[in-house]
Amino acid sequence: MKTEQPNIFQSEVCDQLVKRINASSGESKPLWGSMNVCEMMAHCSLVF
Repeated sequence: MKTEQPNIFQSEVCDQLVKRINASSGESKPLWGSMNVCEMMAHCSLVF
């Protein structure tokens, strides 16, 4: 079963992502995975 990903180029989706990023802090605990906030931001900024 394939789950459709949100389109980050839609303004509503983009706004939600920005809110989530702005709410993150060095004290934020991962809900899943093992990356801390700095590692997650570095991962998300990679260009392939």
